[in-house]
Amino acid sequence: FIGESHSTPPPKDQAKELSTIVAMAERSSEFIGFNWFEFQTRYDKGGTEAEFGMFGLGDYKITTLEYFGVTYDVWCLDPVRDPITRKRISAEISDAFGGKGLNYFTLCEPNPAIVQLDPEGFRQIKVLDSGVKMSTFVERAVQHMGAEVTDKAELANFVKTRANIFDDVLKLWSTKPRWVSYDKSATCVADRTSDSYAVAQTIEKACELTAFNCKDIPWSCKGDPWKTADYVLSTYYYLVGGNPLETCYFHGSAIFDRGDNYAKYDQQCVVTTDPRSTPLTEQGFQAILNLKDPSSMSLFYERLIRTEMGARILDRAELEAFAEKPPTSMFEVRRLLKDAQWVCGGKTQTRCSLWGGTGSQLWWWRYAMIALAALVGAAVLMSFVCVRCAKQCRNVCPAQCFEDEDEM
Repeated sequence: FIGESHSTPPPKDQAKELSTIVAMAERSSEFIGFNWFEFQTRYDKGGTEAEFGMFGLGDYKITTLEYFGVTYDVWCLDPVRDPITRKRISAEISDAFGGKGLNYFTLCEPNPAIVQLDPEGFRQIKVLDSGVKMSTFVERAVQHMGAEVTDKAELANFVKTRANIFDDVLKLWSTKPRWVSYDKSATCVADRTSDSYAVAQTIEKACELTAFNCKDIPWSCKGDPWKTADYVLSTYYYLVGGNPLETCYFHGSAIFDRGDNYAKYDQQCVVTTDPRSTPLTEQGFQAILNLKDPSSMSLFYERLIRTEMGARILDRAELEAFAEKPPTSMFEVRRLLKDAQWVCGGKTQTRCSLWGGTGSQLWWWRYAMIALAALVGAAVLMSFVCVRCAKQCRNVCPAQCFEDEDEM
């Protein structure tokens, strides 16, 4: 195996060399192939080392990358040409292996699928003068609003007639056009297409932007950086609100995602207004409390009682009454439910009775009374049977059958 394969001076026809090497590998049982040296030109080394590489760097900056406190520019790739054939070296390698190759004309062109969703990203796509590419950009923006495009024709019409500046895209959040379907359960979570370092930076920033104390993140959400980010970002957005493209983007590290999307990877650490899934924490409680909806609060309480407290609800009317006038904090909710007479078992102060009522008193006496009543009933029945049988026996048997008894 050739670990660093490249053409050495003087220049040679690398296309021919590559085809020869591949053919040798196909015929040989000992020679398995090669690794091309190298992918990108090493500008940092300079000298003869800069002569290697199938790609150089172009003049279009794709994005920036922050790595341990240092921000780096990420540039597009510019194919290096073979000095003999004048073909792109990367194309010669693809041809040698029978591959399809790349679309080299778009390598240093703004890509609507990855540019930043901000005024500069909009400008880069706008200058391409392509309705298809601008539609891709706008559809991405809609998805970052927790929505989806339901009519592609209307999207194309918007791009053609009204998408002149980035603010026109932002207004889709407030105008709610009919060709966009918005998800009420959408909220701010970590963008899974981002990287863990950028997400960690986003967590730190989100914790600084609100009064939420990030020390209050539940333990169940601390082991996974993505779930930690989900909890922090969803709490953050609940507190700040606003247009998701302005408050829940963080240079692509966060997304205002639809409920059916984030439910696929996180059902425990996303603070939402859904009482069936929001965390059983102070932040989850406040999200439901803010709805001012007794039925939602009732569902939240029921989850808390059954899953966290491991208890039973004895009186649903009392549950609904408690949901009508909820306390103002999760601490008070837990304290009141612990002592409530309409909740029993688990972590509560009230024992459950098989009779369906509360059992804080000594419940076993009921079973004792039943057993006693059963014994008395059995005794009365046996006495009745014995007396009746005795009378029947006197009528049937001769007098001598009872002589001994009469003498006694």
